[in-house]
Amino acid sequence: MTGIPSSSSGLARSILRCVRYERDRWSLRLFSEDLTNVRRFSGLAFDNLAFGADGNHYGPLEAPRVIGAELERKF
Repeated sequence: MTGIPSSSSGLARSILRCVRYERDRWSLRLFSEDLTNVRRFSGLAFDNLAFGADGNHYGPLEAPRVIGAELERKF
């Protein structure tokens, strides 16, 4: 494998985290997903057999790191 662990590996991963603060007319939400930004296969990985075995595994990857903020005001 080329250094990309599978989802079933025992590595620690930050999944979706959310903090929300609300007042009377506004709210603030901070969120993050995959803070470690480690690339992992999210499905079935396979060898490149069509053009000869090159030692790499190919498969779909999980979404990259996401960090954001949302500010909401009520009228």
